[in-house]
Amino acid sequence: MQTLRLHRSVNFAAPLHSPRSRRSFTMKVRACLHLDELHLSATRLEDRIVFTLLERTMYAYNRSLYNMHGTLDFETEGGMLRNIVSKLEHLQAAFGGFHVPEELPFFPQNLPEEWCATDHPDAAIMRENPLFLDPVAATLNCNSKLWTLYSLAILSQ
Repeated sequence: MQTLRLHRSVNFAAPLHSPRSRRSFTMKVRACLHLDELHLSATRLEDRIVFTLLERTMYAYNRSLYNMHGTLDFETEGGMLRNIVSKLEHLQAAFGGFHVPEELPFFPQNLPEEWCATDHPDAAIMRENPLFLDPVAATLNCNSKLWTLYSLAILSQ
């Protein structure tokens, strides 16, 4: 069995109520992940995605929901689906989402301005979060390809 060692900090003995213990909690985790477990987890995620897409095919295609120019009740740029996802990402960012470096929004330009500011209280959390993946993997962003594949290839069928 191959083993991949990732160094993260968790100090289970330290109480979580003091700032010092919170820092040691986030800086001393030592996790040992087995590649077999990662493979099984990735396979389960892949199965879930495929099952969700197949389940989605039970419903009729609502052209006005996905149309880039025509919308249902209100005027939105890029269609109603794009607007819904953008609003959800905005809400997630307001409640602490996208603080892990590997978590990338589809529409980062629509995140709250105060979230992007370096003086925002959560900006420090963003800088302190260590990378879970290799730094090269953290630079990969396939969101535009995924969005195009889903909206043009999958939904249009």
